[in-house]
Amino acid sequence: MNILYKMPNCFKNLKKKLYILIILLLVFNTSYSNSEIYNKIIVNGNERISTETIIMFSDIKIGENLEIDQLNDTIKKLYKTNYFKNVQINTQNDIITISVQENPIIQSIAIKGVKNKDILKQLSEITKRNEKYPYLKNKIKEQRDLLINIVRNYGFYFANLETNLINNKNNSVDILFNFNLGERAIIKKINFNGKKIFRDNKLRNIIKSEEGKIWKFLTSNKYLNERRIKNDEDLLKKYYRNKGFYNVVVKSSYAKNIDNKYFELNYNIDAGEKYFFNDFTLSFSDNFNNESLNKISKITKKIKRHKILRKNLK
Repeated sequence: MNILYKMPNCFKNLKKKLYILIILLLVFNTSYSNSEIYNKIIVNGNERISTETIIMFSDIKIGENLEIDQLNDTIKKLYKTNYFKNVQINTQNDIITISVQENPIIQSIAIKGVKNKDILKQLSEITKRNEKYPYLKNKIKEQRDLLINIVRNYGFYFANLETNLINNKNNSVDILFNFNLGERAIIKKINFNGKKIFRDNKLRNIIKSEEGKIWKFLTSNKYLNERRIKNDEDLLKKYYRNKGFYNVVVKSSYAKNIDNKYFELNYNIDAGEKYFFNDFTLSFSDNFNNESLNKISKITKKIKRHKILRKNLK
């Protein structure tokens, strides 16, 4: 005879709780085994930056439980300051050793090849921001690109810039930006293409850029300037929209012409459809200013006359 014994529910629940307790103990022990309490921090390799500052950057506090992940985060934090080109952290017993290799400090930044005081002032405002800060190759490249864009906005579109690095004995560097500006890029001709509706002469009076004619020796608007060209686009859009072409699209492009000196500037325009008012009504409160009402009345009459003229043209 086979006797089937059925375990009471209370034992099943007890067994479940026991399993959960064992798992929690294992997790706690694993976590505890990966963490340590450190009572001393040693810093090696620092020359200019004090030990106290490096410990502050590390965000490590003596006497606290620290896990491996926290030490890895500390390395990232120290790199993020940009003061170090190499960081290592070692632990032994209750001691943390932080070994660093500092980046050179930029002692000075000089600019040569630029005589225009306004341009030189603008360039110097950019370079002064990096003096006395760590030297990072990618940061200097970004600054170089910014400087070349500044001189191009003054018309020196064909300028070349050479960057020279001078290493000093005290782990510092001097940087020399040497410009060869060349000739200023002159706008030889301005063209308006596409569905432009209006005549070229009218559109040339809207924009700020000008063709480099012989008699225009005083104006600087004849020199190629990317910011001015962008402003020209906005001026053209505003003009077309005021004329009812609300969906106008203006795209500018410029192409190098001859002798690395002249540019031909092209504005590609798609005016789109012209929008008109249909019938409209205006409502005012009883105490509305009469003078303002008269001004509004004149505007509405102009709009209505424009609408009647359009019907007659059809």
